[in-house]
Amino acid sequence: MNLVKRKYLQILRIELEHLEQHIDQLISEHVASGQARTETEHVCLENVAVLQNEECGLHAFMRVLDNLDVDEYADIDALHAGIEEKFVQRVRECGFAEVALIYARKKMVKVRDYCRPTGVTAKVVRNMEKRVRDGSSANSG
Repeated sequence: MNLVKRKYLQILRIELEHLEQHIDQLISEHVASGQARTETEHVCLENVAVLQNEECGLHAFMRVLDNLDVDEYADIDALHAGIEEKFVQRVRECGFAEVALIYARKKMVKVRDYCRPTGVTAKVVRNMEKRVRDGSSANSG
């Protein structure tokens, strides 16, 4: 189960990094549209500020993931709930835009469902663990 929880964290991090890249792209587009004068400087700066706040929230979420000990959680659902609680706490403490939490929750649900015992990742991990057990018991005889 620890392997599945670790995979959950790895996949969630990848999803959050992808989200961060998307926000970076949006920031670049707003800066370009501000330079092209398709939006006013004020609107451009407001949009960029909101996006940068969301990006800071994602960075804080990734730091939360870096400091988690999966052994403290019984299963994927407990880990998921613990991460969400920590994310909510970071949003409240730091004043990040709530939308960063909404984005993160969507990614968390997607990854949790993928990693659950009926999900693809869990099946692959169980097969790997079974092969290791079968291989080690065959070699020890």
